[in-house]
Amino acid sequence: MGFVLLCFTAVWATTLHVVTSPPPGTKPVYRYWNNRLGTHFYTLDEAERAKLDSQYSHVFIYEGVAFYAWPDPNSLSLVSTGGTEGTP
Repeated sequence: MGFVLLCFTAVWATTLHVVTSPPPGTKPVYRYWNNRLGTHFYTLDEAERAKLDSQYSHVFIYEGVAFYAWPDPNSLSLVSTGGTEGTP
């Protein structure tokens, strides 16, 4: 089953078509909670995830795979500023 996630920041907005189980060609989108800002951070990037886990675990709390999505070749990072998250 799929759903649409709307992501907004001060700079950009985008609509993503996402799914909750991994069909071919999708990547996991990892979800983190930022205690300092009270917002969620999402990333598809494995290197970014490793850096958050190793260097910023005091700020970003890993919450697991949020969903699966087809990666955008222009950007592998997604940011949500709270209150704009879709739910399946």
